[in-house]
Parts: sequence; C-alpha cells; structure tokens
Amino acid sequence: LKRRSQRTGDGRRRVGDSTIRKETYAAGLMLKWGRLRGLLTVNPLADYEMQKEPPGVPARALTYEEEDRLLVLLPPMERDIVCWALDSGMRIGEILALTWPRIDRAAGLIHVVGTKTGNLRTVPLGLSDRLPTILERHPQRTTTAFLFHDLKGNRLDRDKLNHVLERAMKSAGIPKVRGSLWNVLRKTWVSRIYSSGKVMPQQEAAWAGHSMVVATRHYLQYSSVARDNADGVMNRPSTVARTVATESAIS
Repeated sequence: LKRRSQRTGDGRRRVGDSTIRKETYAAGLMLKWGRLRGLLTVNPLADYEMQKEPPGVPARALTYEEEDRLLVLLPPMERDIVCWALDSGMRIGEILALTWPRIDRAAGLIHVVGTKTGNLRTVPLGLSDRLPTILERHPQRTTTAFLFHDLKGNRLDRDKLNHVLERAMKSAGIPKVRGSLWNVLRKTWVSRIYSSGKVMPQQEAAWAGHSMVVATRHYLQYSSVARDNADGVMNRPSTVARTVATESAIS
C-alpha cells in the first residue's frame, strides 16, 4: 500500500495518496463482505489503519476575468455547458440529465430533479440573458430529449467533460482545487447571486436545492446587503436618538 514512484517501470503514472485511500477502503469492504459470508477465512485488511483524508482547500468563486479566459479555451458545446452551470447554479449531473420537457420557456422556468436530494425544484430562465440564448443554439430535436447531447443524441460523457474543463482551467491559470471541479462553477453562481444584493437566502436555497443552513452561510459570506446592514450596529446612539427613544418608551 505504499505510494508508487512518479513513474512506474512500465511508464504508468503514479497513484496518489487519495486514490490509494479510496481503493483500500473499497477493498476492505469487499473483504469484509466475503469474510462475513464465509468466502474468506481471514480479512487481511481487518487491522489496517486507514489514513485520514487531509482537509482540502475549499472551492472559491471565479472572477469575471478568469471566466473570460476559461471560456475562450473551451469548444462550443463545453462552453455552453459551463455557461449554463455558471448562470443556473445546476450541478453537472443535473445539467447532463436535463431534457426539453423540463424546460418551460413560456413560464420561464427550468424544472430540475436534484441529483443529491431527488427533489424537484425550479430555476428561473431569467437569471441571465445567456440561458435563453443557449437554448436557441441547442434547439429541441425529435431524435433525443436531452438539451446537451452527442451527435447520436446520447447523454454526454461526464469523464470527457471533466478532462476538457480541467485542461482548460489549467491553461487559463485557474488554480486546481481537489475534488471540486464543477463545484467551482456552482460556488461562482452562489457568490454572484448574493453579490447582486437582490436575492434572499430563501430564494437561493429554493433555486440551488440545498438547505437554509447552507444558504444562510452563503448569504453571510457573499451578500453585500448582509455586510452593509452590520455597519455601525454597535455604535453608541447620539444624544438626540437616546432622547427620542426614552420619550417613546415613556409614552
């Protein structure tokens, strides 16, 4: 279970610590399953002390300059998917599963089935001008229901998309954050939603499909309104203000 060198003798790339932890955990579960069912006499990983995953750097929001650098490096299809993620706040799994019957252009709504919760939610198409424009570039077809699809109408390969986006981010000089490739785009959406000063946590939670606890944390982190409302709240009131307050209390 020791880490391989940078390159093995046959030219294969090394396996990182995180991959080894995940594969060892999976192997341990299989061995335990076999041991409990009498298929194995001993579990060689029973006493293995699993190394803890080191805390990662949290995903951060992209600047508009970083977004511009990224988009020019992406092919047209991948560029539209990234823009859709940036402007809708949808997860990549939700985007790849999105079908035309769930897009109500008359009402201006996207009906999203949450990949994490399984709950249905709606996202306004009017969040940006880019969302309706992307729909125009990807008209509905009779051969497939997917909004984004390959030439045969099939659902797009997520691994291939990941590779294209990761390579473009590297070329654009955007720091890589482990385990949060597409989450960077969702984080960007959240930050811009609250920076606008027009959206409250209840709305953002409903659009994003997460809890109010998460929404409130995002609100306090990114909202200019939340910060502005805090200015001077602990300042001592003026003499006039104290007099008015006292008279109001007496009356």
